[in-house]
Amino acid sequence: MQLSRAIGFFHGNIFLFSATIGAGIFISPKGVLKSSSGNIPVSLSIWALCGILNIVNGLCAAEIGATFPRSVATYFLLKRSLGSCVAFISTWIKLVSYVVGISAQSLLVASSLIQPFYAGCSPPELPKKCLALAILWSLGLLNIRGVKTVSWFQTLSSLVKVAILCFISLAGIVLLVMGRKENVSRFESALDAELPDASQIAEAILQGFYAYVGSTMLVNVAGEVKNPAQTIPTSLISAMSIMIVIYLLTNISYLTVLTPEEIISSDSVAATWVDRVLPSMQWVVSLGISMSIVDTTSCGILSGSRILYIASQEGQLPRIFSMLNEHLSPAAAVIQYQNPDLPRPYKVWLPMIFASLASSAFLIFMPIIQSPKMEHIYQVVFVLSGVLYYLLHVHFNQGSVYSEKITCYLQLLFNMSPSEDQENYISIEKH
Repeated sequence: MQLSRAIGFFHGNIFLFSATIGAGIFISPKGVLKSSSGNIPVSLSIWALCGILNIVNGLCAAEIGATFPRSVATYFLLKRSLGSCVAFISTWIKLVSYVVGISAQSLLVASSLIQPFYAGCSPPELPKKCLALAILWSLGLLNIRGVKTVSWFQTLSSLVKVAILCFISLAGIVLLVMGRKENVSRFESALDAELPDASQIAEAILQGFYAYVGSTMLVNVAGEVKNPAQTIPTSLISAMSIMIVIYLLTNISYLTVLTPEEIISSDSVAATWVDRVLPSMQWVVSLGISMSIVDTTSCGILSGSRILYIASQEGQLPRIFSMLNEHLSPAAAVIQYQNPDLPRPYKVWLPMIFASLASSAFLIFMPIIQSPKMEHIYQVVFVLSGVLYYLLHVHFNQGSVYSEKITCYLQLLFNMSPSEDQENYISIEKH
């Protein structure tokens, strides 16, 4: 039993749409525009720049997915180059971040769905948390049905939110072409706006990156991608290019209808836009935002389960997480110079690697330099706790009798069996 390679070019694009297009495009425009000092050309340029940088980052990760065509391919790169402990710490951080992320997203969806029943006040916590838990369980049961079932759900939900963004974009173009004075004037005076300083541009880039998070989704599920060396980079370039165009047109549409000041003061730019253009369609935007978050949450569950699966398969988490059910789903669940001659079916252009490393370092250290906080110390403590878990579980708990008994009981409960280990994981399966 092995994970099924069921993701081709079409569904590869769909998964990227699902993982990337979330609440960011409906909310982030205010952050980018504010940090750009309300300068429209600078704001739009940053949206395009963030998209290009994410393509570069994704292509660098695509080489790893092509070289190690297994789930969470970066784990195997880190294990070969820096050792098992570093690979586990990376997995530890990713796993907890996925858990926190999907929990927050499910609460956000539950809050938006239950709010209409409590007009004029905040909804109580208990029904909101119960609904969030029901959403998580529903998405979990969906993922248990296997990647094929998940891919069709992602297709439907992605089409809904892309259709909403296309509607906003086309409506904005129509209003701009009609040439109403109030719609065109702010673009005519755009070059007269104040230019932001370097720190403001850095903050704007951080805000824009939020809307493109998810470009490495296919690398996390490389073990279920058909012909990863070709599918991952081509899907990435096509999907991200489409998203850059849609994001730019959507922002132009926002700026056609709303002033920069209105966008910056809005809690939900898309909702404010619809309220101004077509108030009767307000429910469509609410549906789109909820669908976007649910879609992204489903991708988070899929990626998080593969992290558990791989770490368990390598003996760094309980074995039960590496077992597959009848749907071939794990239901219970950068550069490298040490191997310069390792076969790479797809090889990224070297300057892209340095650009990706530089942008990643910028995103990590700039917030710390700009505003150091006590939370940064907690983050270091969290990483060290991962080292402690690694030592206790891997070095002192190998072959524990109690662990094996618990695994057997859970295996019977969930009707799962161990997956076959792919010893030749460097070679590529042609499909």
